[in-house]
Formats: sequence, structure tokens, C-alpha cells
Amino acid sequence: MITPKEYLDMQLDIIPCQKDSRKPVGDNWQTKAININDFLEGHNIGLRLGSHIDIDFDNPLALKFINYLAPCGAIFGKGDKKITHLLYKGVSKKTSFVFPKELSKWTNSFSDPHENTIIENRSGKGFQTIVPGSVVEGKEVKWNVLDSISPYPNNTSIADCGKVALSTALLILYPTDGNRDEFCFAIGGVLARYTKWTENQIDEFIYNIAAASNDEEVRSRGKKGTHAKKQMESGAPVMGFPKLMEILNLDDAKPLYDIFSWVGVKPPNKHLAAVGSCRSCRSATSPHWPSGPNSTSGRCSPPG
Repeated sequence: MITPKEYLDMQLDIIPCQKDSRKPVGDNWQTKAININDFLEGHNIGLRLGSHIDIDFDNPLALKFINYLAPCGAIFGKGDKKITHLLYKGVSKKTSFVFPKELSKWTNSFSDPHENTIIENRSGKGFQTIVPGSVVEGKEVKWNVLDSISPYPNNTSIADCGKVALSTALLILYPTDGNRDEFCFAIGGVLARYTKWTENQIDEFIYNIAAASNDEEVRSRGKKGTHAKKQMESGAPVMGFPKLMEILNLDDAKPLYDIFSWVGVKPPNKHLAAVGSCRSCRSATSPHWPSGPNSTSGRCSPPG
């Protein structure tokens, strides 16, 4: 399926786009009825996303966690990249998962600044994606797999992209040496405390990140969810955001809150960032919290 006629025969909602470009032809492309005569030689093919979901891998590291997404029968890439897009039927909303600019020192080495966007869930009226049969930036857009375009099950594409995005962000932040065990335990502590994930789900999540980083002690890292859950059940302290701030040498918790929000974690205390410079807040054994919403002392105390 690479010609306008083939797409139209499959009743897919395509539009003509300019040669070697993502830009649609005409100003009313969002609503204009299209037929084969609207396509000229050299036109690219855009698929309107009113009834489809296009998952766009902007950062190739995200492909390491592709298994969090539903199996896909319509996969395409661009140039020498075999997988850049997964296409499903369904109605969702456009959601972009962007690596926080406050953490830019970890991404300065990226060859393409666009890779700061980890993954996008693209869907809805007013959006389109360039599909095979097109050429963009001199690179051919080609099918890698084309069996069928199936519905995304249970309408969970945004949540599943969130898991891919958080995994990728934590992989980027993963310590190159030292502190790896505490880093993984702190991740486990956050997920154990602020999500409804089971210990096995947390174990697997951390294991996958450690494996993607080629951590030599990946098996032990993959038990941190179980460890964190048992610590909580016994009333013992559990590492979390303060420990991550310490390991990453951050004075502001906001970027960590941002990336963990991708899996539904809400900020445990919005004032933590304001007192991030309090070194006692970063104890390896004690999860401290600001004294209260009106506190100006910068002193910390456990949540009441």
C-alpha cells in the first residue's frame, strides 16, 4: 500500500501533501473531501488522524521499550530507520512526552535536538501523519510491517506511551557508575508509594531499564519493587524523590515530578522543590517533607 489509489481503496482518509514535505496541499485540508484526482505526481501522502492513532518514536532509545505498547500490524519507518511509527485504529488525543529542559545536560550529546521529544501519541481531527509512498527530507517512508491496522485495545495508548517515555527518561538519567542500586531503589520507592502497580510490575519496569543500560547487576536491580513494597509494609523508610534528587544533584524536584507524572504519579508535595537545597531532605534513609504549606523556615518534617 504505497499509492493514493491503494489507500483510498482501503477507505483510508488520506490527503495530498507537498513534494518532499509534511505540509498538506491547500488551506482547508482538515475538512476537504478528497478523491484520487486531488493527487498529482510527486505528492506525498498524509493520513488524517480523526479515526487513527499514530505513535511516533522521536527518540530511538524509546524503541528499547516498545513492548509496553500493544502489538501492531502497521509499522513504518523513514530512511534507514525501520521503525519510527506504529499505526492503529482508534480515537485518542495528541500527547507529547518531552524530556524536561531542566535536565538538558543529559541530552546535550543528542545529534538531533528533536530527540528531546521521546514519543508522541498523535490522534484527532486537525492532525495527519505522512505514510509510506512518500519522501520526506530526501528519505523514503517505507512499511516495515503491513498486516492490518487494528484498534488499540482498551484505549490505553497514552498510558502505554507514558511507560515508554518514563523508561526512556530514566535510561537517559541512569548513572554510568556508582549509585545504580540506590537509583533503582528510589525508582521502586516512588512507584510503590504513588502508583497502584504490583511489586512484580515495578520489578519488571526497573529490570527493563537496567537491562537497557547494560547494567552488569541487572538481576538484583530488578527486585527493587519487591524490596520497596516490603519496606513500606513493615513501616521502614523507603527511598524516593529526595534520593533521586541527591543522586542527580538536582535542587529542584519539578523535572522528576514531570517525568513520573507520565505514569500517573502526582507530586507528593508541591513544596518539596522549594526546599530542595535542604540536604537533610536527601537522606538515604529518611523521606523528609516540607513542614507545611505556609512554612518559610525551610525545615523539614515527616508528613502528618
